[in-house]
Amino acid sequence: MIITNKYGAPPEYVMAVKASEQRRNYYSPSMLTDPPRKVHLVRRHYDEIEVDATDRLWSIFGTAVHELLEKQDAGGESEVKLVGEFHGFRLQGSSDLLTPDKIIRDWKVTSVWSVVFDPTMSKYQYQLNAYKRLFELNSYTVNGMQITAILRDWKKTQVKDDYPKIPLVTVDIEPIDSIDDWIADRIDLFEDTANLFDDDLPDCTPEEKWQDPDKWAVMLKGKKRAVKLHLDKAEAERHAANVGGYVEYRQSEPRRCKHYCDARDFCSQYKRESGGS
Repeated sequence: MIITNKYGAPPEYVMAVKASEQRRNYYSPSMLTDPPRKVHLVRRHYDEIEVDATDRLWSIFGTAVHELLEKQDAGGESEVKLVGEFHGFRLQGSSDLLTPDKIIRDWKVTSVWSVVFDPTMSKYQYQLNAYKRLFELNSYTVNGMQITAILRDWKKTQVKDDYPKIPLVTVDIEPIDSIDDWIADRIDLFEDTANLFDDDLPDCTPEEKWQDPDKWAVMLKGKKRAVKLHLDKAEAERHAANVGGYVEYRQSEPRRCKHYCDARDFCSQYKRESGGS
């Protein structure tokens, strides 16, 4: 991976970013929830992908937090390297911590809004359950799973209702009974698509692209803000007719593709859907 420094970040920071980058040719619990298109494109074009060092700020912050916490001797086992087989497929990874009470604790540096909008941290449920099974396959006892989130953009002045009262939140993760089958199915999907040409890889779904449904806005002349946003065009047109307004189409943005996918420059789907060549 080519790490650029377009904005003149300090050299020690750029060196830290370069040191943290690692080619991963194995399947890990965190990778299992990624779409096949992203996984394969990143692997194939790893040496060509350009990423600016500033785009890795929060990743580096998270790495620093992990390293600091690992040095603290509070009991348990940290950074346990685990390998297991699921229906003939190999999975490997390193957990953050198995506490003395046999609880898997995974630290995440994330936005406060990821907790506000997803208080059960459901997007990490499969990842943590995959680690649980890896531990069990390596003869460990696991009594539970937790995500402890450090909320990087938390503000004391916004504390109310469902907004976290402190910038550190611990959430229990529920077990999944069929996790072995899910792991095998995900790896099987990656294996089945591994030999496809780049353009033939399965398209990422709107959910995988972090893309909300397109909307139709009911507008009034002279007003910049919409009266209401509708998911259905016909419903928006009826509403506009009733209030003497007009309808404006609002196409949603694939947030992951545009801001968080290293493979976008090599992705025919992204170029096709964004109007690129």
